[in-house]
Amino acid sequence: MEEDELLLPSTAFKKKTAYSKKIVHNDNEARFYGGKKDQMELIEARPCLVSNFTFPRQFDSLFPTEWENNPRRAIVFNSEYMRTVSDVIAKYSEHGRMKMNFGDSCNAAVTITSEMDDGLKMEFLLLPVMIRQNNEEG
Repeated sequence: MEEDELLLPSTAFKKKTAYSKKIVHNDNEARFYGGKKDQMELIEARPCLVSNFTFPRQFDSLFPTEWENNPRRAIVFNSEYMRTVSDVIAKYSEHGRMKMNFGDSCNAAVTITSEMDDGLKMEFLLLPVMIRQNNEEG
């Protein structure tokens, strides 16, 4: 794998290529690796179109400056997103464990990290859902 490539689980593409297990993606193509049982060979390579997508300019400001791990109030997350994160960690992490780092308030972002089988580190950024007190319990 080259420095400018990204390794993804095939679940990110909802199994668009039969028997694929891992995908290596760069600006020019996506290569699907896998096979029946424990095989890990190149199945298919597809060209990719370059997107004009960029992250918001203040992306780094989403991460808290300090991790107090003491939110002081309940933090609310989307359960479907939490399930997806948990499923990915359960499938690809070394021990099936995740570490959560909380910011300094119930509105601050949270990170979840886990180690993968091949030594890579997964990191997920979760943004809490804002709950208005007059609409739901809080």
